[in-house]
Amino acid sequence: MKRVLAGLSAACVFAVCIVGIVLATHLLHQQAAAREFTAAGPANLAREEASARLEGIPLTAGQLQQPLPPPSQNAAPLYVKLTKLLHDKPLGLPKYAEGMDAFHTYTPQQIASVRKTLAARRDVMTLVHQAADKPLCVFVRDWSQGSEMAFSEYRALLASAWLLKTESYLLARDSRYQEAATNQARGFRVADHAASDPVLIEYLVGVACESRTLAGPDTHTDTYLSRVVIANAKRPSLRFAMAGETGFVCLSFVRMHQAERYGAQEVMRVGGLSADKAKAKNFVPPAEQRRAHNLIDAWQSDFLGRMR
Repeated sequence: MKRVLAGLSAACVFAVCIVGIVLATHLLHQQAAAREFTAAGPANLAREEASARLEGIPLTAGQLQQPLPPPSQNAAPLYVKLTKLLHDKPLGLPKYAEGMDAFHTYTPQQIASVRKTLAARRDVMTLVHQAADKPLCVFVRDWSQGSEMAFSEYRALLASAWLLKTESYLLARDSRYQEAATNQARGFRVADHAASDPVLIEYLVGVACESRTLAGPDTHTDTYLSRVVIANAKRPSLRFAMAGETGFVCLSFVRMHQAERYGAQEVMRVGGLSADKAKAKNFVPPAEQRRAHNLIDAWQSDFLGRMR
């Protein structure tokens, strides 16, 4: 029995040794692959960036900023004003008024309340109409901020789409069907405006505005709206959004290189040290800094390749 137990113990020790050797070998291979991946970062990134440029993917803040149209054609400043106006003085409409249509039932008191609110807030509706009637929309953005940049106008764009739908519903209730359809069709322009920024979130806002517009306020307006859809077949472009989103994310990689983010400041954030203490300790040597920058390039190269 003792011999059997001794044999089993020896076998267990042998198995553990084999497993340890296999795991150690696997770890060494992983470390070698990681070093190779990091070292090749700058060269791979240069190759991926060259391919991205050939495919029209914007890689700089300047390329992400669309050319500004003449002020008379640009709706963006109006949406900026509308954003501030709705923030400073909200409409106060109830939830049921967000895109009224014939698929729901409203009491006479509810309809009267919405009519009264819209009539009292011509400041808002005038801005909505003026913006929706502009052919183009280009916001001035500081794209160099990368992922830290806010797109605060999307709420005003969504509000414009559902306000137009509610207003069109009220026009249809007054049997002003063609006028209702014409007003509702402004939503397609709003959707185009929303998707004018080359990023995915704004594309999704544009799709949301378009879907609200396609769900007409009244069945009598469907014929008119279908004509408008056929005549204005322009749709938010997913490729435009994804190409811009790729460049937008790449700016975040660029920001990692700047301001020694993988030097004292980053160590301070991760390790809980003050920036002065981290600098005094010279926490990250130059060689480690270079490896960190190479690793950032490797990550960006991998991201660009996948997105392309």
